[in-house]
Amino acid sequence: MKKIAVGIAVAIGLTLLNPVQAQAANESIVIIDNAIDSTLPEFNGKLIYEVCRPVGGTCPNGKTEQEGLGSATLPKSVIYTGNTWSNHGTVMALIALKTNPNAQIIFIRVGTVSKNVINRLISEAALASALDWVNQNRAKFNIVAVSSSLAADSSGACPLTKASNRNIVTNTNALVSNGVAVFYPAGNNSRSTSVAFPACISSAFAVSGTNALSVDDGYVISPLVTRSTDVEYYAVGAFNTSVRNAVFGDSSSGTASLAAYWLKNYKGSYSATKQYVDSIVKPITKGVSQTKLFVDTLS
Repeated sequence: MKKIAVGIAVAIGLTLLNPVQAQAANESIVIIDNAIDSTLPEFNGKLIYEVCRPVGGTCPNGKTEQEGLGSATLPKSVIYTGNTWSNHGTVMALIALKTNPNAQIIFIRVGTVSKNVINRLISEAALASALDWVNQNRAKFNIVAVSSSLAADSSGACPLTKASNRNIVTNTNALVSNGVAVFYPAGNNSRSTSVAFPACISSAFAVSGTNALSVDDGYVISPLVTRSTDVEYYAVGAFNTSVRNAVFGDSSSGTASLAAYWLKNYKGSYSATKQYVDSIVKPITKGVSQTKLFVDTLS
């Protein structure tokens, strides 16, 4: 399937048949997104650590970096401004818990704020900084999966060698080489024939989403998402949460869902977990010209 070998300012992408085994208590997932409302009751005991790395912005402590309780959190007046981007990170974390209610989540905030609104654009430097933190702390927190629902709709190119993207590529490759699965959204551009950056990095998983499912809907791919042949997996991308409901899936939601599913079904290693996921994928025969691989992340 994929891919171009491993730009732009990244924008927030809007992307079991067998019994699961119990995960070790200390295995965790990292969600990289704009910010989170950690006061929601769903996150009690689930949000185990917060990190703030908004390059070009400041953290709650007034500095450019922060770790610990409240670091990734922004006030409700910012999170729920009516701007559809503002609650994106909160929704991704809630989707992860919809898929895996026992997930241990580390949330890294990379969003900046201006005039009480979270900016839509996320710099490459901020994403690279977040990934660098994951590389430095993967063993400490036993991180086995990373979901970054940040993408730029592709224009057909995969700018791996662009100076501002190199650290993203390097950090992604380093994580995967150390057994951490990295999931990026393929993009929300149904007209595109290529997945977005950074999903085009060969070591990462490029993910798109499906609509809310019925018994016999054929696992319909959402009309919102990129359908490139470079997409590795389609996952459930439509969820009802306490913050936002969705009938149509997008690639960012599918990405968070699949990363949480990976954690839920972690088999002790990257290779063993991928082998399991590949063993339970189902073909999608509707909405695409070729068979695609669907993972029922709600099973």
